[in-house]
Amino acid sequence: GLTLAKKEALLTLVKGLQSIGTKLVLDASALIPSILTQIDNTETIVTPHSGEFKRIFGKVVGDTKDERISNVHKTAKLHGITILLKGWIDIVSSSERVAVNTTHNSGMTVGGTGDVLSGLVSGLLSKYSPFEAAVLGVFINGSAGNLALKKLGLHLVATDLISNIPDAMKPFDLVKK
Repeated sequence: GLTLAKKEALLTLVKGLQSIGTKLVLDASALIPSILTQIDNTETIVTPHSGEFKRIFGKVVGDTKDERISNVHKTAKLHGITILLKGWIDIVSSSERVAVNTTHNSGMTVGGTGDVLSGLVSGLLSKYSPFEAAVLGVFINGSAGNLALKKLGLHLVATDLISNIPDAMKPFDLVKK
């Protein structure tokens, strides 16, 4: 976990970025309970897996699809943020909308694929709303993983996803006119 000094530095950084209206994507060790006071009702996306969800929000996300959807949506609505829950089923929720993504594979359960996802979502957030960026990002990330799986089999590394992102994005016109 983060030391107290690192937690305070993170809170200061997030507060400063929020004060100038910066949209944020927070992942991994940035998902600490005290960050919620800084990000409530902002254009922030958090990208926890179920363990990180419990750490930041203090509640278990649930085991079934319906439990997970309900808990993620209630939590997103309560905090006024967008949540992208990573897992066997990915759930994206803002206060108003919920999306479910199953576009991924078991070969993606290696270190770094969540970092690729966070980077992809961050780039998309420069052009799209938090909800749209999260939905597009998780789908494109999973599609890139599926392309990598077809080429390489189950032994994937995060860079295999990166090299397949352009092909995963080709079917979509993601450039705003």
